[in-house]
Amino acid sequence: MMRAFATVVAAVGLCGCVGSELAGGPSLPNSAAPPAGQIANDAGPRVPSDLMAQFQKPECKSVELFRPPQVKRPAKDVPEDFARWYGAWGGGVWNGTWCHDLIVLSVAADGAVEVLDMHAPSPEYNRPATIFKRRGRIQPDGSLRFRHGVVQRHYELHDGVVHGLRQGDSFSGGALRVVMSRKPVNDMVVFK
Repeated sequence: MMRAFATVVAAVGLCGCVGSELAGGPSLPNSAAPPAGQIANDAGPRVPSDLMAQFQKPECKSVELFRPPQVKRPAKDVPEDFARWYGAWGGGVWNGTWCHDLIVLSVAADGAVEVLDMHAPSPEYNRPATIFKRRGRIQPDGSLRFRHGVVQRHYELHDGVVHGLRQGDSFSGGALRVVMSRKPVNDMVVFK
């Protein structure tokens, strides 16, 4: 019986680590209204320009990789709106406190993506440093989305800057936002 329980726990844990595709889906319920100066939970990922500095910290790093990630350049048949996601994005902090990087490893012509989802430790949210390989999809509107468990991610590119929205975490009390800039790809192994 204990072996069966351990197998179920391991399977559930593995499903949460692999991540999954989010092709739209319903939005999650909103928590209480945010404090003054913050953005409403249902406002989408775009952060107003006068608040962007609160969600960026260029020196912020999530985790150090043991070896360079292997990224694949988008093929010629990948639409330009999809291909622009390719590469590394970072220097962002979820709600000003939790460093986050995102590396888009591959982009397919149908919008399917593979990403490395990386976070630094967060004392405020009592979270360890993590790195997960996840699958997602670029939507017809050009936004990138994926989910893991009940947590939904929604990223949009505006003027070369990524705006992100994270919803569904039990520890955050609502929506978390981040703003990230492109990082150089020269420390990655690129395959054609």
